Amino acid sequence: MRATLRQLQLVCAAILALLPGPALHAQPVSAPTAAELVSADPEEILARGTNIVIRRRDLEEPYQRLQTSLMNVGQLMPADRREQIQAQVLNQIIFLKLCEARATDQDRVRAKFEADAFTRGLRDSAASDEAYQRQLLRAGYTEERFLKDKFLEALTAVVVDREVKSKVTVSDEEVKKAYEEHPERWTRPETARVNHLLISTREPVGGAELPEEAKKEKLKIIQGLRDRVLKGEDFVTLIKQYSEDSTSKSRGGEYLFQRGQMVIEFEAATFSMKPGQMSDIVTTQYGYHLIKLLEKTASARPPLEEVAPRIREELIDKAVQQQLPAYAERLRKEAGLELTAAAPKLAPPAPAAK
Repeated sequence: MRATLRQLQLVCAAILALLPGPALHAQPVSAPTAAELVSADPEEILARGTNIVIRRRDLEEPYQRLQTSLMNVGQLMPADRREQIQAQVLNQIIFLKLCEARATDQDRVRAKFEADAFTRGLRDSAASDEAYQRQLLRAGYTEERFLKDKFLEALTAVVVDREVKSKVTVSDEEVKKAYEEHPERWTRPETARVNHLLISTREPVGGAELPEEAKKEKLKIIQGLRDRVLKGEDFVTLIKQYSEDSTSKSRGGEYLFQRGQMVIEFEAATFSMKPGQMSDIVTTQYGYHLIKLLEKTASARPPLEEVAPRIREELIDKAVQQQLPAYAERLRKEAGLELTAAAPKLAPPAPAAK
């Protein structure tokens, strides 16, 4: 079986999710005091085992990146959860390192392919190389550190794939049962394909809403464009000339989307039309839109044989996640992994409610 990006994400998320203690919910709190910001000895050992030593500096980098991620959305680390969260991050690092120690040369080749494909996809999806670098900086990464971390995460997924996932089997009966018991899970939602022209009512830099007078001028522009389409001008040509949706402009404003993926006003107009129809002017938080419906596909439940591979993969992923805690514990025992007194400790689980 091939380790996929989806499995990579599942593995790394599962390590934190399956640890004891409440989940992290970011919330505004007071900033850490000066004393709390003073770092301990970065070389202090937090955990050790056969062929593995984890020092405080190994924990500080990912923990600081987590803090940076929260600050980027206007949040601070909850003060009463800092040690708990550090302990969770440490356990994740331990698992990644233990898997790294078990990796074969073939595992490393596969992991490099997966990590390279993942990072290349991120770079290609960015508006420019400068935008890609800014994204890394906002997440607290240098490019070198990001590439190393993605490789280690991919390597972990490959090792789990070989040692856990490859041993999981799902019968045809289990696949059929999942299909029949949860029909909503495998039903294709209604979809639409459209051409779309946007005249934005937001500042191009920063995204602030334009003043009312400027909005009125923008409304006149799109009214004029709609009149030109009604008089026979080619809609796609006008989109390529005037649309302010940089994502779709070059492809004639074409979007293919499922119900539930667009803002309410856009969807309401789209799904109320028949193929070939063009909308009136649609106002959303982004600006003024003209939408032409090209085709619409009704919601439908595909036959079992069509979705069976996806059902099987999801059932296998679920089984892998259930086995991860025992697998992680086995790796720790085999490595003789011990936490030192300096390591952050997880709080004991809360007693079950009676």
